[in-house]
Amino acid sequence: MAQFFNLNPTGAATARLSEAEGYYLAGNLNEGLAAAQQAWREHPQEPDVFRVLAYLHMARGEYPPAAQAAYRAVELEPGNAASYAILGQVYLTFGLMPQAEQTLATALQQFPHDAMLLAELADLRFRRQQLDSAVITAQLALQANPDDGYTSALLGMHYLKKRKFHLAAPLMRTAIRIYPFRSDYLRDFGITAFKINDIVGAEWALRESLKHGADDPVTQRYLYQLLQVKRRADTLGNGITLYFHDYSGFGWFLTVMGIILSFAGLFVTLFGALDNQTSMEVWIWGGGLLIFGIGCIIFPWSGLRLSRLKGKKLIGLLKQELSKADVR
Repeated sequence: MAQFFNLNPTGAATARLSEAEGYYLAGNLNEGLAAAQQAWREHPQEPDVFRVLAYLHMARGEYPPAAQAAYRAVELEPGNAASYAILGQVYLTFGLMPQAEQTLATALQQFPHDAMLLAELADLRFRRQQLDSAVITAQLALQANPDDGYTSALLGMHYLKKRKFHLAAPLMRTAIRIYPFRSDYLRDFGITAFKINDIVGAEWALRESLKHGADDPVTQRYLYQLLQVKRRADTLGNGITLYFHDYSGFGWFLTVMGIILSFAGLFVTLFGALDNQTSMEVWIWGGGLLIFGIGCIIFPWSGLRLSRLKGKKLIGLLKQELSKADVR
């Protein structure tokens, strides 16, 4: 029985395509494609074959064969929403927004309540920054299919960007259940879990994400910070660090402002020290500016440091934290 691809259980090519599915879920795209191509040779008129071929070529980043297979699926079975869905997915994956919009508009006239088509329409609207309509469309898709990992990931990532972490967490949990090999989904679930203080879930997801995408510095930085939090139990400091990691532009603004204010406060203080007639008010202003400026420099420092970590230095620090965690 198919676990990922939506196959006809009585289809002539189902056994061979299930074999391709098994390879795909194991991360072996070459063997998956080979099995699907064998299904094509054995059953050249089976629509499921072309939908699976399109998906596998798409996963391999191969646009021409993916589009050709998707076109063929529509030709063979135009009365099936899945044929249009795979063609729309190919267009979305390769950034062909006008073609995706035209395909989805045509398909939704025939299948207005299909969950997959609605999910792709939500994806299209998210990409075009039509956020309000994208959220509504995604919610409609999830009403039609609550276990849709694709739509759950779309909406979960939107809520993560909006810092609505408690809304994002269950959606990203669904996404990684359906797509356990997607390093980006695992990363985003890990970040979301970290933000809501689910340290165990966050650590598991971030470690799993590294297994599937070891070169991602965002995953590395969040896991490094999480392991430090576990070791130091500094919840308040962690919140400040993560905030300025996520909003490093604001952190740099505060830092520059802090430098300017510190110099201004220092200048006023020195002026007061050289002038015996200086009033207490000048001393208070000078000292206040100096202290406030230093605070603006120190406050975002840990988050800015984290945001700048990358490459060999970050990997080295992460390995140290992982070794300490594994020893404990």
